[in-house]
Amino acid sequence: MRRPPSWLSTILVALALGTPWLTAAETLTLDAALKRAQSVNENAAIARERMVQADGAKREAYAELLPNLSLSASYTPWSSQEDSYFDGDLALSLRLFDPSSIPRVRQANRLVEAERLDAGEIHRALAFDTANSFYLTLAADSLEQAAIRRLEVAEEALRQARLRADAGLVERSTVTRSQLESATARTELIRTRSGTLKARYALFYLLGAEPSQLQADNTWPALQAPSESTDKPAPFADMLAEAGRLRGDLLATQERATAARFAAEEPLTDTLPKFFLRAEGSYTDNATRTFRGDTTDWRASLVASWDLYDGGARYGRRERLASVAREQALIVEAARRRLGLELSNSLSDFATASAAVEQAQVRVTVARQNAEEIRIRFQQGLSTALEQADANVAEYEAQVELARSRFNQQQAQLTLDQVVGRWPAGQAPVPPESTP
Repeated sequence: MRRPPSWLSTILVALALGTPWLTAAETLTLDAALKRAQSVNENAAIARERMVQADGAKREAYAELLPNLSLSASYTPWSSQEDSYFDGDLALSLRLFDPSSIPRVRQANRLVEAERLDAGEIHRALAFDTANSFYLTLAADSLEQAAIRRLEVAEEALRQARLRADAGLVERSTVTRSQLESATARTELIRTRSGTLKARYALFYLLGAEPSQLQADNTWPALQAPSESTDKPAPFADMLAEAGRLRGDLLATQERATAARFAAEEPLTDTLPKFFLRAEGSYTDNATRTFRGDTTDWRASLVASWDLYDGGARYGRRERLASVAREQALIVEAARRRLGLELSNSLSDFATASAAVEQAQVRVTVARQNAEEIRIRFQQGLSTALEQADANVAEYEAQVELARSRFNQQQAQLTLDQVVGRWPAGQAPVPPESTP
């Protein structure tokens, strides 16, 4: 299947960048965010341009196997010995047998495949950046809601403390302590709102927002949290094998190692003879200028060329390219072993994050029950403002810890999927670009 021309890709990218912006009336899901990022983000367009560049390099390599045809013409209006005349020449050159071109073409094929895989990895990296920003924004929203809840409780406690102080039921220090907790809660709310804004800036930048749209917070859609996955990771050996099949960067490294091995064969094939077919034809409108008095002349020849000795340059090139091939093979081996390390660390991080979420949920339940009991006792005059503030802070900190633990778990899941070579949230891979 032939790739669309580059000018068509440019038009499609321009149309995608003109995609209408999201509105506050919409609800943005993770799947919709991932699809939008692939259609409007510049990184996706960069991946397509990388493929165009690779195709151009492949065409250059294949050009060695195709005939070269050249046409030249000249007109001489002034001459001291002859009248004006016209000359024309047509030359055709065709490689019949050139062993050195074979490894170059094979190398070009492998490099194009490596670029195709790298382009897919650019798409995948964009998807994971988008998913990570989406989850970070959800976590920031949760922190902001917890801060709002803390401020509401602190304001209510301050109101009740003032009423009791005015009635002479408590000391004025109770009001002071409640005011301190209210000011602290308000400051915390300002800080969490700043974090929410920054998280949204990062997310909507990936979704193609213009600078003016980043500041127009009234146009931002609400985010819909995806359902939590309860699937347990597959066995280590199965995931390791899956990563070997899916990881585009690892496959691209293998393709480059193969290309380097083909390149190392080129100096050896250059020691063999080469055969060319050359045909030439000429025309002049002044027959007196030719030896036989004809206006046309043509010839065809079979040319053999054999570079017996070039001063040792090809052997030096062979040594250098062979070393490059060995280096690429070592890079492949290092990547294979590093994959096991990355997968082991990812599984460990995911297990730790999942356990932390369970503990954080327990802590939230206990803290919420304790805060509710303290609030009831405070309303009945059986607890102090200090106990009320401490219970409020404990509940807030438990909610913050739960939000962070859930984000860490989501991030650990994303990291695990990325290491294995999957796409986030079960998204279907972007179809690989076809090569001509």
